[in-house]
Amino acid sequence: MRGVGIGFAYLMVYSSPIQVAIILWGLWIISASDYTFLGLSSKEFLYENLLILHDFAYSLFWGSEIWKAYLDFWYQFPLIIMASLKLAISTWLGLWLLKKLK
Repeated sequence: MRGVGIGFAYLMVYSSPIQVAIILWGLWIISASDYTFLGLSSKEFLYENLLILHDFAYSLFWGSEIWKAYLDFWYQFPLIIMASLKLAISTWLGLWLLKKLK
């Protein structure tokens, strides 16, 4: 069980560069288009740039309206704010887990 926790912690820490890249990509889209800082939602970003990931997330539980409502709730928020929060929380939690489990 400890090995699974350490693996999960490393996954959270090692996914940080991907999250930074998404934040920078979102900032580039904001600066090069008509979107504003608060106007580019996560759903619009995924639908326009990463359609395969958007479709995968919505098809996880076929026909589940609760899952779609859950995703719609979280994807309505601005991309930059949500990605920054996810980056901070997952990196902190990963480092904390590594410290705790090693």
